[in-house]
Amino acid sequence: MGYTIDISYDFTTHACENSKTMDVIIYPNPAGEYLIIETAGIYSHSAFAAAKIEIINSTGQVVKHLASANSECSIDLKELNEGVYSVRIMTNKGTIVKKFIKK
Repeated sequence: MGYTIDISYDFTTHACENSKTMDVIIYPNPAGEYLIIETAGIYSHSAFAAAKIEIINSTGQVVKHLASANSECSIDLKELNEGVYSVRIMTNKGTIVKKFIKK
């Protein structure tokens, strides 16, 4: 007897374990040439200093990845087409995914 398991993953709903230590603000949204990622919270600055950041298009493809060196990061979006994207921020405290629009 066979079983079928349907597994899907929604990048927009994955949250970190302790969101209080991982408050992340992205702006402007919609974004033009640059997207700013900024942290807030008591412990987030040290966690964000070692963050890996990915920009993901609407089909789930990683189109850009970089590392953060401090609590604020500016990402150059000039080479991206207009559309809806997600930014995935991965640290030792967890992972946060936020959506933004590139205009």
